[in-house]
Amino acid sequence: MPNPAPTEIGWVGDASTSFGIGVIIGRRWAQFQLKREWSQLNNQEGGIAWLETVAIRLGLSMLESLGIKQGKTFIVWTDNTTTEGVIRKRKSKDKSTFIVWTDNTTTEGVIRKRKSKDKSVNEEWKLIQDTLVKLQADIESRRVTSAENPANGLSRGIRDGHEWRHVVPIEVPFDLQRHLFQVLF
Repeated sequence: MPNPAPTEIGWVGDASTSFGIGVIIGRRWAQFQLKREWSQLNNQEGGIAWLETVAIRLGLSMLESLGIKQGKTFIVWTDNTTTEGVIRKRKSKDKSTFIVWTDNTTTEGVIRKRKSKDKSVNEEWKLIQDTLVKLQADIESRRVTSAENPANGLSRGIRDGHEWRHVVPIEVPFDLQRHLFQVLF
């Protein structure tokens, strides 16, 4: 029987329209840079709420790459209330949960509610839900201030304090490749 208590793994993400997305899981990390034309390519609403939601999806890809144990609940730290709300609204009793930290109140709200007023965020959440089912995992959001968010610098193109040996290379999902790429150098 899976442990219903969420697991703290130091998962925190952040997004910035000026550079891209940063995700940290413990000491492991990944940085994604937006392509110059990313907002024009997005045929949906897009914007920061969508980017913060993409950060959650990329974090799940990192967990998959790291070989997570199925049946866990992870804590996700976020600074976005929409993402936090979406995560909190959908709770699964038969899966373990991981905590996701965010400094975005919109992201926090989306994580709690598992839905948003933003169509592009909802479309992204459908893909996240599919991944959670595949991984037999769940996520729970926690709030972190932007000033205390260790992924903040990564989302702005700054890698100071992050060792290259801890980078988690992932395959960027095909539908996101027209918007961003992983920084691996």
